[in-house]
Amino acid sequence: MTSLEVDESAHTSDAQYDAIVVLDSSTNRFVYGNQMAMELFRCQRERLLASSPIDFSPPLQPDGRATSQSCLEQLRTARMRGTHTFPWIHCDTRGKEFLCEVRLVQLPHAGGRLYEGTIRPQPSRLSSETPAKPGPESFSPYREIVESLPQVVWARDAEGRMLFLNDYWLSYSGQSRAEAFRPGSWADTVHPDDRTHTIATFRDALTNGIAFDCEHRVRCAATGEYRWFHSRAVCERDAQGKPLRWLGTAFDIDDFKRMQEALRRAEKRGHESLAVLAHELRSPLAALTASLDQLQSTVPALADDCSAMSTVQRQLGHLRQIIDDVLEISRLERGKQRLRSSPLDLAAVVRDALDDCGPPLAAADVELIVELPISRVPLVGDASRLSQILTNLLENARKFTPRGGWVRVSLVADGSAREAVLTVTDSGVGIEPALLGAVFEPFQQAEHAAVRGAGLGLGLAIIHRLVELHGGRVSAYSAGRNRGTMITVRLPMAWEPDAGS
Repeated sequence: MTSLEVDESAHTSDAQYDAIVVLDSSTNRFVYGNQMAMELFRCQRERLLASSPIDFSPPLQPDGRATSQSCLEQLRTARMRGTHTFPWIHCDTRGKEFLCEVRLVQLPHAGGRLYEGTIRPQPSRLSSETPAKPGPESFSPYREIVESLPQVVWARDAEGRMLFLNDYWLSYSGQSRAEAFRPGSWADTVHPDDRTHTIATFRDALTNGIAFDCEHRVRCAATGEYRWFHSRAVCERDAQGKPLRWLGTAFDIDDFKRMQEALRRAEKRGHESLAVLAHELRSPLAALTASLDQLQSTVPALADDCSAMSTVQRQLGHLRQIIDDVLEISRLERGKQRLRSSPLDLAAVVRDALDDCGPPLAAADVELIVELPISRVPLVGDASRLSQILTNLLENARKFTPRGGWVRVSLVADGSAREAVLTVTDSGVGIEPALLGAVFEPFQQAEHAAVRGAGLGLGLAIIHRLVELHGGRVSAYSAGRNRGTMITVRLPMAWEPDAGS
């Protein structure tokens, strides 16, 4: 509600039913009117804001002057005194006249141009058909709602001059109402490191008529600390699209910011701990592998020993892969991984990766179906990392596809979206729909818990981070358990694909 704060101590208990307007003396037009003003004059907001007090007044006023002359005289008195109360005759859009008490207060900004007017109809009517005194059933409760909100609510005119501030701002900032209405005073409360960005964002919103949205720290008068606020404002326009005013809020998000920072630090410590653990495990793993190799080369192998040795080698390889995955995701999450990008043909990268991944799939009795374009699929990226993405996808599909199943690899160049689309689809165990949203998070493996050798659930998380590093996105789809899975990777192409792709 874009209401204006008034000095209610000067009014009786009827003050809640007063009509409140703001008048621009340079144009002699209303720039604001509350709901009671529109009810008093029996007009819509657009009509009121396109009018002046003279449009809602008869030719003569109680002081005997012509209305236009009397209006100038009352404004002149209000300018000299700062506040001025006088009788005035108004009329509504039907021409019905009624006597009012008007109280003008010069707002302390905009060079004395703006005046807040409180209009109170008087008991002695000039017409029996004048509007009746509004009762509680016609009173709009929005002002009380605005004042009860635990956040800042404000309104500015089309040029950015303050029209309204609720009491929350005054109590938080410690500013008086006169100080709060001083141009630029709000910026003094913003943290120096955030001030330039905040002012630039607000000016951009005023200039271009776009929404104002900014996070910044604001000083609390009671404690002296700066707390984070999220400020937003939208531009209200007339029927022709011309800006009328800005309506804004600012709410305290400091507790959320502190929690977010604490979680970020905890996550960072967790990844660092994982990296340290993985590094520490590498040394004994290397020693075990070397000892096993030496044992195999020096001790004659018996038939039973061959099976045991194979099991040990397989488990050591599995442990080595887990450690490598932990180190990889730790580097990616901490931003330690860097790409060595260059122009390349993604189709060629996929073909080379398939040459390496084909034999393991064949050994698992899983059919590999390949659909690749004949022409180039150009993009800029790290060839080894792109190959790793496909290798991880195929390894993931192999783990969760039973013998006799199939895996399809498809690559197309989407010219309209300027994207390369790589899809790996399998006929495996699938994913429950409720779990699809979490498959790219580290250590998410519940949907494959029954599959032996599923690992720690880091494969898809590594793929997700590598795709993001290339400026792309990845998504997963499954119709449910035992209905297969489709992983789609979209990467931005460097230029249009060759004709016929």
